[in-house]
Amino acid sequence: MSVAYPPPPASVPEDLTAPTTKFKRHAWGAALGLALFLVLYFGLTGWFIHSAWRFGRAMFTGSNVGLGISFSIPSAFLAAIMVKGLFFVRHHEDPNQIEVFPEDEPELFAFVHRIANDAGAPKPNRIFLSNRVNAAVFYDLSFWNFLFPSKKNLEIGLGLVNVLSLDEFKAVVAHEFGHFAQRSMMVGTWVYLSKQFVGSLLAGRDAFDSFLAGLSRFDIRIAWIGWLMRLLVWSVRAILETAFQGVVILERALSREMEFQADLVSVSLCGSDSLVHALHRLDPADDAWRRALGFSLAEASNDRVVDDVFTVQERFLEHARNLRCEPSWGATPERPEGGDASFRVFKAGIGEVPRMWSSHPPSYDREENAKRRYLPSALDDRSAWTVFADPNKTRHMASKRLQLDATGKEGSTPIEETLERLDALFDRPHLDARYRSCFLDRDLTILAPSPADLVGEIPTTHADVLAALDAAYPEDINRMLAYVRELEEEVAQLDGLHEGFLKAPGGVIQHRGEEIHKRDLPDLLKACKNDLRIAREAVSKHDQGVRAAHIGAARLLEPSWEAYLVGLHQVLHYAEHLAADLDDSRGKLQNTLNVVMADGSVSESELVRLMNDCQEVVRCVNALMEERHAVNLGDRLPEAMGLTHWAAGFPDNKGLFSPAREELGNGWFQIMDDWVSHCVRRLRALRGHALDDLVRSEADLEAALR
Repeated sequence: MSVAYPPPPASVPEDLTAPTTKFKRHAWGAALGLALFLVLYFGLTGWFIHSAWRFGRAMFTGSNVGLGISFSIPSAFLAAIMVKGLFFVRHHEDPNQIEVFPEDEPELFAFVHRIANDAGAPKPNRIFLSNRVNAAVFYDLSFWNFLFPSKKNLEIGLGLVNVLSLDEFKAVVAHEFGHFAQRSMMVGTWVYLSKQFVGSLLAGRDAFDSFLAGLSRFDIRIAWIGWLMRLLVWSVRAILETAFQGVVILERALSREMEFQADLVSVSLCGSDSLVHALHRLDPADDAWRRALGFSLAEASNDRVVDDVFTVQERFLEHARNLRCEPSWGATPERPEGGDASFRVFKAGIGEVPRMWSSHPPSYDREENAKRRYLPSALDDRSAWTVFADPNKTRHMASKRLQLDATGKEGSTPIEETLERLDALFDRPHLDARYRSCFLDRDLTILAPSPADLVGEIPTTHADVLAALDAAYPEDINRMLAYVRELEEEVAQLDGLHEGFLKAPGGVIQHRGEEIHKRDLPDLLKACKNDLRIAREAVSKHDQGVRAAHIGAARLLEPSWEAYLVGLHQVLHYAEHLAADLDDSRGKLQNTLNVVMADGSVSESELVRLMNDCQEVVRCVNALMEERHAVNLGDRLPEAMGLTHWAAGFPDNKGLFSPAREELGNGWFQIMDDWVSHCVRRLRALRGHALDDLVRSEADLEAALR
C-alpha cells in the first residue's frame, strides 16, 4: 500500500542523534541518585518487616509481650504501607479518547508504524484519537515497569491534525517516539516512573489513611494510637520525600537534555524545519480550538449541534489573523527558498511554550538545538488529514460525540449556518482588525476604582493629541496582552494548588518546566501575583493613554462629545465590575465547596466558611437587582440589546434568597448558578454594546480631527 509519507532529509549525519557527553553525564547522575533512593526505600521496607517479625515473635513467645505489642503492630503497619507502594498501578483511562484499529485506518497505522521503524522505537500497542490539540505516548504505570517495559499507546489529537501539514504532523509524532528510540533514554523513563511511584506514595491516600483518620476520631483512650501512627506515617513519608528531592534535582537537568535528544530524532527523520514549524503553530491552534469548543457547546445547548467543530476551529484561526493583523498567525512560517540555517522563527524571550509541551525547554532553545546542524526539511503542505481513510467521516463522528458527551444533544446543523452565526460574533466595531484584538477576552476597567481612573493625562495641543492617537494600538500590544493572560492562568493554577482544590499530576508540581516543592508554593504564588500586578498596570496605563487621547480630541472638536464618552466609560465600569464581582463570588464559593468536600466531611468551621461565601454571592446578586431600576442607559444601548430599558432584562421577583444550612444540599447551588449566569450574561451583553459605541465614537472623533 502506498502511504503518504514526507521523505527524510537527504543526508543525515550518523552521530546526529548520538547522546552527547552532557546527556550521558546527567543520565549517569540521575541513575545513581535513583539507585541510592531505591536502596533507602528497600532498606526501610526490609527494616520494618524485620522489626515486625522480631517484636511479633517476642509477643507470641511471651518473652516480652508489652514491648512486642508496642512495636510489632506499628512496624507491621508501616511495612504494609511500604510494600503496598510496590503494587501501585496507574491506569490511563480517558473517556475522551476513541480507539481506532488497522482495518479502520490502514494508512494512519502504516504512517505511524513507519515513523516508529525509522526512529528505531517500538510500535504503539494501541492508537487513540482525542478531541485535543495534542500528541502523546502514554501507558499504564506500575512499579514493575522498572524491570518489564510497558506497552505504549499513542494519542493523536484531532485538533492538532486539523491544523498541521503532513511533514509537521510527522515531526510531532517522531518527537514522541524519539523518547523511546535510544536505550540511553531508559534512565529518564525510570526516573519518570519513580516520580509517579513516589508521588503516589506521598500524595495518595487510601484505606490505610482512612483507617488511621477514623481511629484518631475515636474515644481519647484509643484515638492517641491513631495520632501516633499518623505521626509515624508522616515521618516516613517526609524522609522519603526529602531523599527523593535529590533525585528530582538530578532529573531536572536530564529532562531538558532528553527533550533535546527527542527533538534530534525528529530532525533526523523530518529535517530541522518541520518540528519548529509545528511548534510555531501549536499555541494559535490550541487557542482556536478552545474557542471552537466553547462556541460549539453553546450552539449545541441551544439545539444547534455543530456538524463539524474542526471547521469552526479553522474559522476562529482566520478571525484571529484578521484581529491581530498577523497573516502568519498559526500558519506555516515562510521559509527562505531551499532552507537557511540562520533563519529563525522564534526569538529569545518571546516564543512561548505551547500547552502541549509546557514542561519542555523554551521554543527558542529548541529551535537552536534543531538547527545547530541544519538539515532542510522536505516540506509537504498536504494536510495531516491525508493519512486518514475518510477525514470527513472522522471529523463528523468526533464532533457529534464531543457535543453529545458534553450536552446530551444530538442532531446536525448545516455548517454554513454555523459559520454565519460565528462570523456575526466578529462583526462588531470593537473587534475590528485595527484594534489588534485589544478588546478581546479582557476587561478595560477592572483596575480602575472609578470611571474617572480610566483616563490618563489628557493632551491639550493638536500635535500632542495626534501623537497619542498614533500610539494607541501598537504592534506589540498583543504580546503585552498574551503575557497578562499567561500570568493569569499561572496564578489561577498555583492558587488552586495552594488552596487544595487542584491536584498536581503524580503529586509533582510543574511550573515553567521546573518542579516546585510544595513548601515553596506560597512564595512562588506571591511572586507570580506581583508579576501579574505589574503587567496589568502596564496594560492599564496604555488603556488610560488611549482614552485620554480621545478625550483630548473631543475637547478640540466639540466639548459635548466629552460628556458622551465619559458616560460610556461609566457604563463600561458598571457592567465589567459588577460582572467580575459576580464571577469572583461564585468562583470563591465553588473553590470553598471543593476544599471542604475534599475529605468527604464538613466540619463546623468549614460550614461557617461555606455559609459566608454563600451570603456574599447573595449580596452581589441582590445588589444588582435592587439597583436595576435606577440605572438609566438612555435608548440606544437597551435597544441594541433588544430591551425597552435595563431593568426589563431581569426577573420581576426580589432576587436570590439566602440559604439555610439544611438547604445547601437541596438544589440551592443550581439555583444560585442560574441566577449568576443570567446576570453575568446581561452585564456582558451591555459591556459589549457599550464598548462598540465607545470605539465607534472614538473612531469618528479621530477621523474628524485628522
